[in-house]
Amino acid sequence: MPEHSNVYYIRNSTDGTYTPCKNAVSVRNEINADLFHNKGNIYEGSTGVLVCDASKLNEVLSSYKGREKSFKETVQEFADKYGLSPRYTQPEIKKSELFPRNDNRKLMPTLYHKEKCWFTRFPNEYGLDLYQMDKEKSVYQTLYAPCNNWMIGLGPSYSLEKIVEIMNHPDFNLYENLKSQFENDLENPQKWADISVAAFLGRIDEANAHNQPIREMRAAESKELEAQREAARIEREERETAEYSSAMSSAEQAILDKGTISNKEINGKDLL
Repeated sequence: MPEHSNVYYIRNSTDGTYTPCKNAVSVRNEINADLFHNKGNIYEGSTGVLVCDASKLNEVLSSYKGREKSFKETVQEFADKYGLSPRYTQPEIKKSELFPRNDNRKLMPTLYHKEKCWFTRFPNEYGLDLYQMDKEKSVYQTLYAPCNNWMIGLGPSYSLEKIVEIMNHPDFNLYENLKSQFENDLENPQKWADISVAAFLGRIDEANAHNQPIREMRAAESKELEAQREAARIEREERETAEYSSAMSSAEQAILDKGTISNKEINGKDLL
């Protein structure tokens, strides 16, 4: 089959013009013809000519069973007389060129989400290219700005004026700002480098190498803290046990001396 585009076109029988179809789908068939379905009808792909109503496709295909060559010859005769569809004469044209995506919505990654999220353009009188994440439900949603095919959060919508002030500053460059902050973190051996920002910058290896000593130090600190907590727990239990034993001994002696015993609570336990 000759090279063709991923766009299907319908031929207008009145003036011979072709209309591209946004939602047309290919139809597999027994005679291996280039057929497509659009709005309840079946069309031939190389010419854009109507073949039949979609409900009658099986009937038409059955009529050509065993004589597929006849169908192809009919298509060729029509193409020779009226020409081919742009699907074949202009194979370089892509559907995305004829039907551009809705720029009001974008599916893009952001710094602190594992998967890409949908964003919708945030209308504003300043003409800034700002978006809100579709799945955020708070009253004052975060405003995002696209940067290198990522969405970067700038601040809550109620701070729009502040965001405008920052973005309109002559030196404002979102990518360079994030890069500068990241590199400042790398220069500080005590500062944790943000892995999400590192992913955005394509510098995860640097961030991991920088964070490893910090991770080890924090693990050691956590282990030491846990040891201190365990030692304090053991000391507390030993002290409580000693207090209870002492109180028991005093009570036993009071019984022997036929004295009075107060059933007081010792460390959460009744004495008697």
